Amino acid sequence: MASLIRRGDYWHLGWMQDGRWRQVSTKFRAEGKAPPIEAQELKLRKEKEMACLIAGLEYVKPITIKEALAEWSQIDKQTCSFGTWSNHQSYVPRRLEPFNDKLVSQFNEADVQQLVASLNAEPTSYATKRVMFASCSSFWKFCMGKGYAKKPLFVLSMMKKISGDRNPRFEKRALTPDEEERIFSHLSGWVLTCSMIALWTGARVSEAIRVRPSDVDFMVGEIRFREKKLGGRPIVKQIHPTLMAFLRNLSIDDYPPEGMRETCLSDRFQRAAIRAGVSNATFHWLRHTLASRLFEEGISERDAAAILGHTQAVHKTYAHASRERLKNKLSLVKNVGFLSGK
Repeated sequence: MASLIRRGDYWHLGWMQDGRWRQVSTKFRAEGKAPPIEAQELKLRKEKEMACLIAGLEYVKPITIKEALAEWSQIDKQTCSFGTWSNHQSYVPRRLEPFNDKLVSQFNEADVQQLVASLNAEPTSYATKRVMFASCSSFWKFCMGKGYAKKPLFVLSMMKKISGDRNPRFEKRALTPDEEERIFSHLSGWVLTCSMIALWTGARVSEAIRVRPSDVDFMVGEIRFREKKLGGRPIVKQIHPTLMAFLRNLSIDDYPPEGMRETCLSDRFQRAAIRAGVSNATFHWLRHTLASRLFEEGISERDAAAILGHTQAVHKTYAHASRERLKNKLSLVKNVGFLSGK
């Protein structure tokens, strides 16, 4: 029903359909007398597809979970770079990793139940587990749309089996010095760098993840953040002496890799927080920690807002604060013992 034909330097796949001979390249080089196994598998797939067509049956393309994830992620990048889609790309491969070699068409309800059980075994909040389940559901809808799967599996009845702490996970408060010490003891590499930057500048996760060595000006004592706000101008913040000393000793490998996702930084920080016994802590707590210290030192709300950085409307209110004045105000914040080596 189908044939492998050598044409030039490549093997081609040919078959008869609707009374016409069709032929496409397999993209496998013709380096020997016999076609490679991969080309023969393509031939078998085409023969199965033609047999289903003749019998009037619906053909389901045999593709593994891993292959479908790779295809889905490429489409993902074309449609959206940030927000929910980036969360999907972070959650789904991790959740479906045990099923990577399984065909999408063979993925079943028992596998979904196993996935839900693995979610329930994790110390994450109920809301986070639901987001992970919804991310997997989004991937599955893609598979159904491509014809790789025929039956909806990530349905409401399965989602209702998710259990976990329903109290708000993302409480917002400042870390105590003891909590800081415990969490930072579990951080290293670029995650530690981003966390230090957030702790001493109030940077958001979207700002800290994009900092590169060229963004730090040691001569002036400033750090430039690539996420543009304030009418399209980059955010520039003053560097606390403690952060200055820390950054001077870093190599380029200690900064976040290009293209690293925000969710990866958030997840790694939260894992460190869980190991440190501060299970509810999020990366954003570092921003609240600096704000709390500024308040404790008696620094005015105007100066604190300018140090932390705000939206354009808030920034205009505090625009009169000079660079030198903010640097002096920021330096009033006392160092924490474990960060100074005491």
